[in-house]
Amino acid sequence: MKKIVVPTDFSKSATNATKIAASIAKKTGAELVLVHVYERPIYNLMEPTIDSKEETKIRRYILDQLEGIMQTDDLLALKNVSNLVLADCSVSQMMQNSQLADADLVVIGSHDKSSTLGSYVQGTNTEKLICNSPCACLVLKEHHTELSFENIVFASTFEKAARHSFVPVFELSNIFHSRVHLLHVNTPGRFFQRTEKSMGLMTRLAHRFQLRNYTTNIVNDYSVEEGIQYFTQSIEADVLAIPTGLETKFYHLLNGNLAQDMAHKASRPVLTLKRKTSKKENSLFQPIDSLQQIIGTA
Repeated sequence: MKKIVVPTDFSKSATNATKIAASIAKKTGAELVLVHVYERPIYNLMEPTIDSKEETKIRRYILDQLEGIMQTDDLLALKNVSNLVLADCSVSQMMQNSQLADADLVVIGSHDKSSTLGSYVQGTNTEKLICNSPCACLVLKEHHTELSFENIVFASTFEKAARHSFVPVFELSNIFHSRVHLLHVNTPGRFFQRTEKSMGLMTRLAHRFQLRNYTTNIVNDYSVEEGIQYFTQSIEADVLAIPTGLETKFYHLLNGNLAQDMAHKASRPVLTLKRKTSKKENSLFQPIDSLQQIIGTA
């Protein structure tokens, strides 16, 4: 992992996210980039004009806040830390910036469900960022002041596309020596899958990535979300990893809405994962030859 991005509005949840991101960067040696977005003040709505004097005050305040964060012990312990201020840009659009295009992970401090609608990365903004981000997103809530990767749940249907979405989980589990719990949720409707097939697909994925510390699990429930919540609670999971933006008929249940909804509602940290759809796309994490062989080209 080479670059971790942390959007910040200087709130408590963003501060906690920065601390956790710093601990990941310290473990992996990754660069940490703090990002703040804002809209420039304007006057004369009939002919919008930037209020330069007011913007100078705003930018000075933002830069002072960022400098204060960069002087904290957590960030001073890192070798490579920078900040980026983006004007007239929303949180959901920030990953389109060329300086963030090669990010491997976004760590988001999302406000709790009870937060006001004016919150910075709450609700819709978080979900849009998850949808638009080209890399994995780790979504944290205000009460997440520390993070362990000891037990990671990877919820999927384990079809072929899972090879690509699993890469960040594989990388993190190697870095943090995690136990990975592969989970398929059976529901009464169209997402039902025979036990033999589910176990076979999970075992095949584990063998492809040569996992050593893992479990295979099938849960039956009325909905995928309820099944995931039950399992993560039953094993006291540290992180839930779930794919988003997957297009096959089996992955329709994870087609953005579920992953984003879980990220918004779940009490545990949620790692949303992207599917690699073509050879031209960048890998979620820096690829190595063995990973390329494991994933395959199909």
